Amino acid sequence: MKKMLLALTLFGLVGCGMTPNEIREKPTQSFISNKTQDQVVECLVSHLDERTFNGVRSNTVTKPIHNGVSLSPLAGNFEFIDITREEQGVKVIYYGEGTVRPLMPDTRKNEVIEDINSCL
Repeated sequence: MKKMLLALTLFGLVGCGMTPNEIREKPTQSFISNKTQDQVVECLVSHLDERTFNGVRSNTVTKPIHNGVSLSPLAGNFEFIDITREEQGVKVIYYGEGTVRPLMPDTRKNEVIEDINSCL
């Protein structure tokens, strides 16, 4: 019984894993900003690094991509935020499906969306 309870607890904390490609197939939400790309990136990294996920503090990694930068706030590539220069301004695409957990399905996504909106 103890082993089953432990297994269920771990599953609730860890959840089902997704590969980075699977996460990128399902954008969570897109945004447009009139700020510069650097302003959005600096603001987001600052906000994201103040957060925790499963008890671990975020440490956002930035990677160059075509026309912009991709942020990966969580070790293990659970989520991505692509920030690219577009004709209409800066486009922000949040891929957060890798953070969905059975016990807290939208908690992390809602926090990140809140941070993105505060930086637009």
